[in-house]
Amino acid sequence: MVIVTSNEFLLSEYYKVKERGVKIQIITEITSESLPYLKKLIPIAQEIRHISGLFGSFGISENDYISTDISPIDSQSQRAIHCNLKVFIHQQQYFYNVLWEKAIPIEQKIIEIEKGIQPEKIETIINSSKIETTYIHLLQTAKNEILLILPTFNSMQRHLQIGAFQMLKENLSRHHNLTIRILSPFLPSAPISLSMSNKTLKEKIFKELGSEDNRKYINNIFIRNIDSFLSTKSTILVVDRKESLVIEVKDDLNEEFLDSIGFGTYSNSAATVLSYISIFESFWSQSEVFEKSKRSEELQKQFISIASHELRNPIQPIIGLTEILRNKATDKEQQELMEIVINNAKKLKQITEDVLDITRIESQSLRLHKEYFDLNEMVQSIISEFIIHSKERYQQQQQFKDSLNIESVSKEDIFIYADKSRINQVISNLLNNAIKFTNGEEEEENRDNRITISIEKKDNLVVVGIKDNGKGIDHEIFPRLFEKFVTKSKIGGTGLGLFISKSIVEAHGGRIWAKNNYDGKGSTFGFSLPLEM
Repeated sequence: MVIVTSNEFLLSEYYKVKERGVKIQIITEITSESLPYLKKLIPIAQEIRHISGLFGSFGISENDYISTDISPIDSQSQRAIHCNLKVFIHQQQYFYNVLWEKAIPIEQKIIEIEKGIQPEKIETIINSSKIETTYIHLLQTAKNEILLILPTFNSMQRHLQIGAFQMLKENLSRHHNLTIRILSPFLPSAPISLSMSNKTLKEKIFKELGSEDNRKYINNIFIRNIDSFLSTKSTILVVDRKESLVIEVKDDLNEEFLDSIGFGTYSNSAATVLSYISIFESFWSQSEVFEKSKRSEELQKQFISIASHELRNPIQPIIGLTEILRNKATDKEQQELMEIVINNAKKLKQITEDVLDITRIESQSLRLHKEYFDLNEMVQSIISEFIIHSKERYQQQQQFKDSLNIESVSKEDIFIYADKSRINQVISNLLNNAIKFTNGEEEEENRDNRITISIEKKDNLVVVGIKDNGKGIDHEIFPRLFEKFVTKSKIGGTGLGLFISKSIVEAHGGRIWAKNNYDGKGSTFGFSLPLEM
């Protein structure tokens, strides 16, 4: 016979069953008050198990089922149900087996009661209201430490709305040694529907946690920003390193706390809680490293920006005055020396401009000044300037090959709406690279140096291609071609031009790419821009 009961009176009745030699299994709720009595029943039953929350009683044998309406405070039943229908008995036996598997042995429960051990459990909570109630209860009852990860910018605002930070402040006033550590992104990582700004949010949180009468406890509160890519998709709460609650964020754009959450998982299992503590500490350490790295990077950018501006100021006078001296000099050797000074000053100027552009790009302060212009006309102008400049430069170095041929195969007018000077910069960078790798500096054996620039319309795009027949792109740097400081040039170079070009094109909503030509001779660099009429 098996018995499920919440009443000591009924348990005493089973002495009579025992006297008839019937083997008994019992499931009941064991408390510190009922423990002395239950110890006396251990010899009676084959096995006794504990389960919480029982109400009423029933018993099952092979042939009979009986259930009573007796409550824990009643001494005897007022009504009872008896059934010997086999199908019903089998159903109740299945129900009993489910309870039996869920219940714990009486020996384990006795140890927990006598040693004051809180039973470990993991509970999945589906009801949103119960999740909120459990969450608030944990915030209010913490005594030593609260670890809290809020996964999104919006979740911070919802916590303000339900008064979570006000509860933490009230708890601090009761437990002066309570430490609160919070991790959350302060910047939205996705479109947000809530109206509070990042600055307002921070001010509101600190105001909630640190009012004047609670200011002396502000050193107990630590809030760190965590990038959204480091964060989780759930709210994680750990209280006093003994309990944890994980709440799924189901709809982050919903302004209501209850409507934004999915299921929750509560646990006081030491292993589970320790796992979430490890997750929190890992994110906390990463956040600290990230913040230090970010501050260092900001200082570095500020220094580079200041240094670049300071370098730019004296360069132009050096170039201008040296050109005047060169034009006035009558000695050929002096002219050549001054030309070297001018060329190197121009290189330094270009490096300075590139570094300034890098600073603007990485600080997201690159500004575009768009206008309508004829792209084909601009390309023709760039080609003319490059041919004149290349001849002057390479004739002086006695390396220029008359076979260098730069041409544009596009003749029609193509008007685009873009930043003219920046697009000029992109095409000039790509063309300069093509000349470098076809005109003797990088490929001395090449005798047919040809560079072709094409411009064509494709759907709603204008596509520019610059094709050369030089040595091609080295396979070692191909995967990193558009990154900073990537170069294989024998004559040096910063490796910034392609990175800057990529950033400019993408700032226009376009795309840039490169490939080695199918015939094995040279490479082609191309980029596309939206064609806005």
